Amino acid sequence: MNILFVTNRYPTPDTPGDSPCIAQQAQSLRARGHTVDVLWIASQKSRLAYVTTQLKIWQKLLLGNQYDIVHSHFGWTNAIPATLQWRVPHVITLRGSDVMIPKQLRVTRPLVRRASAVITMSAEMRDVLNEPDVHVIPYGIDLRVYQPQPRADARTVLGLPADKPLILFPYDPKRTRKRYDLVEAALAHLSDEVEVVAIVDKSAEQVATYMSACDVLLLTADWEGSPSAIREALACNMAVVSADVGDVAVYLQHAPSCAIVPHEPVAIADALRPLLEKPRRPKSRHIAAMTGLDTTAQKVERVYELAIERFRSRISNAPSVGDAR
Repeated sequence: MNILFVTNRYPTPDTPGDSPCIAQQAQSLRARGHTVDVLWIASQKSRLAYVTTQLKIWQKLLLGNQYDIVHSHFGWTNAIPATLQWRVPHVITLRGSDVMIPKQLRVTRPLVRRASAVITMSAEMRDVLNEPDVHVIPYGIDLRVYQPQPRADARTVLGLPADKPLILFPYDPKRTRKRYDLVEAALAHLSDEVEVVAIVDKSAEQVATYMSACDVLLLTADWEGSPSAIREALACNMAVVSADVGDVAVYLQHAPSCAIVPHEPVAIADALRPLLEKPRRPKSRHIAAMTGLDTTAQKVERVYELAIERFRSRISNAPSVGDAR
């Protein structure tokens, strides 16, 4: 298939941590023989980027580019340009806030109803959306990158202290909804030796090294779709403490040395303490393997096939000009 990705988040040399999951999905589809072009909406530079993207989509589809699928990554305003074309089936991947924030959901819902197929990150998002024929397919993880490394070696590479207990926070602390305030509050109930390492705009390879260097990954967000960091940590045989958000429970309920906690500092600290006092590397990689890149790419392929079938059915069942008279 010839596929056009439309997204306002995509990793670059300057911003390697900007949704590498989208680039990895494109690569995994190419590895299966598909052609994938990426149309990046530079919305961080100007809101007019959505208008220019609309013109670029029309240009591509009307002037000879033969795409079988247009795939928007994120709903809300991100999916509008692809929705306003009528020549090619449109698939939308909904990522989190486009469903979980009511203001964004109000814009996303009519776009979903016009799409040929819809993907969500979790069953929770599917249930909130409450629309028919929604496919739950979280982004895959690159099992070749996310592999366990010796802790001492990883700490040396990153210049981290050799013996201190380290918590890995997988987001920029400035992102309010990720709730770094809970991390700080939990630290007050732990040893002064404990340090937090926050990941900000790192490549997948760097993130994997941090996951081998630190003792436990901590996720405290108010809500998530399907946080890739959880599955990446499990692939690195890393202990995890997380709030019960998105699909986290699906992966952690049977994972050793992992805990699901409420949004409460004392409970978070109580779950962290034994994992920091006696660091361990649980055998959890097999859980993450369920969402490897190729496995996920096969599921997305099937959604594309269903989208094409649905799109053709809509065209064939549409009333002709003569019928409308």
